[in-house]
Amino acid sequence: MLKILAAATLLFIPFASAQDATPRAPEYNVVSFQAQASREVANDQLVAVLAIEMQGVDPAALGEAVNRRMSEALKVAAAFTTIKPHSGSYQTFPRYRENQRIDSWQVSQELRLESADFSAATKLIGKLQGSMVVRSMSVRLSPEARRAAEDELISAALAAFRERADLVREAMKAQG
Repeated sequence: MLKILAAATLLFIPFASAQDATPRAPEYNVVSFQAQASREVANDQLVAVLAIEMQGVDPAALGEAVNRRMSEALKVAAAFTTIKPHSGSYQTFPRYRENQRIDSWQVSQELRLESADFSAATKLIGKLQGSMVVRSMSVRLSPEARRAAEDELISAALAAFRERADLVREAMKAQG
């Protein structure tokens, strides 16, 4: 669960304009306070990173093989319409022998999957695990759900701020 917080703060301090160079008299009875609103929001998106990893002596042949397998994985993922697949980082690096000579090459490419449909995502991951390794899997709050929760909380924080301002005004027997 992710906790979202929206805060509204108001200082009852008159702000002098940047062009006003006249000195101001000290002000008294200045009140500073803040109000906030928060709530827990359930994570609604699964993010998984899978990778194809291959080793061999010919980096060009390895690159072709990895690209072919990634193309096949993307075709499998395309059948799952509720999942957003993105091909990710591609790496080629040498593996050395004891005498610092290149012994072989390792090539890898990542596939990132994002979905709110946890069932479909885990089913796809299960299918792809035969030819790929799972590098990471996590849940998060989607950007859309975060924005919606923040929008709701802004209104709640402003309402809480108004309530506190009224309490301060009444306690000080102020006019406004």
